[in-house]
Amino acid sequence: MGKQYSEQELTDILGRDMAQSDVINQKIQEAYDMIKKQNTGKSGGFKKAGVMLTVAAALVLAFGICAANPVLAAKIPLIGRIFQIEEKKVSYPGNYSEKAEHLSPIAENGTEAVKEDNRYSQVSGDITFTISECYADNMAMYLAISIEAKNGFPKEFVDAAKNTDLDYISLGIDSAAVLDFSAAGLGKVVLDPAQGTEAPNTIEGNFTDANTFAGIIRFPLTRFTRTDEEESFIDLSPGQEKLSCKLEISNIYAYGVTDLFDPNDYGLVELPGKWSFPEIPIKVDNSETIVKNINQTNDDGVGIRAVRKTAYEIEAQLIIPESESIGDYVVFMADADGKRLESRGGTMEIYNAYQRNVNKITIGICREEDYMDNKGDFEKLWDLAVFQTEVTF
Repeated sequence: MGKQYSEQELTDILGRDMAQSDVINQKIQEAYDMIKKQNTGKSGGFKKAGVMLTVAAALVLAFGICAANPVLAAKIPLIGRIFQIEEKKVSYPGNYSEKAEHLSPIAENGTEAVKEDNRYSQVSGDITFTISECYADNMAMYLAISIEAKNGFPKEFVDAAKNTDLDYISLGIDSAAVLDFSAAGLGKVVLDPAQGTEAPNTIEGNFTDANTFAGIIRFPLTRFTRTDEEESFIDLSPGQEKLSCKLEISNIYAYGVTDLFDPNDYGLVELPGKWSFPEIPIKVDNSETIVKNINQTNDDGVGIRAVRKTAYEIEAQLIIPESESIGDYVVFMADADGKRLESRGGTMEIYNAYQRNVNKITIGICREEDYMDNKGDFEKLWDLAVFQTEVTF
């Protein structure tokens, strides 16, 4: 059987220049070696050889085209596969690739046709921003995106972005969005910092080559304020099936430490541009959503109203006295093994359930100052908790 090439090998091969023809010739020869091994001269050998010749011809064409256009070549493996490549590396891991909707079609004659015909691929300057896949449950929406720099990303941008020891790179973005919950009778939510509501401001992913970045954007679908009612929280019901999203990205940023002796001194490298996307239809997967009504408090009226769990996240809704603020308290959790649940995507009190033993969880509530002073000592947090309870799913 012929050699099975890894993802990195394919990326390396497809991204090389035509001048390195010895590599192309080697791969073509390997394709023909496969034919020789398959064609044993027995009955059906000619039919099998014909199939293999077709495969070899396709390989020759692919290597020729890809070598001539390394930017196109580098993007071919990404179309429809960004979730698969990045979903386990980001700070909000999941198996989205098994459930995602594909927004960007895969063109038979290459990705250039996808750009021309795809409403979810927008160009500003020499940067093409593409949304290729989408998954949503009752707590968050995830968009798989690629950013392609026609002339390559500036070196200072790449250097700043790669200043991390994590499995992923975080790029900053300015964004605004309109989420339409009309199908559930909840109206529209405008996410715009200018209107006091937070829109997603980061993309997590990695550079696949000098011209392309592949990543994932996480949209929270809870804790929103209505545009027509101030401070009225929208909470999706487990039965909601769909919504839509209009999205505008303006400017992309990489953050780098400019002073090695002062890690708080960050430099900022900007890729200016504006990429506006029409309504993205979102199907909400509520198949693994569980909501538990708790309605328990301590003697001071601090407690938990309800807990919601999806395949990826857990969130608890606080009960507090009217005289106090939600910001006065912090919720923390442990899984069924007593191990601390980590936050997802850096969002406090949204906890990771993916690949964790969460058939039963323990929830604690601390005063905010106690939590911040002792957040590194999980055992002490339980001693300081003003309320705690167990929830079984």
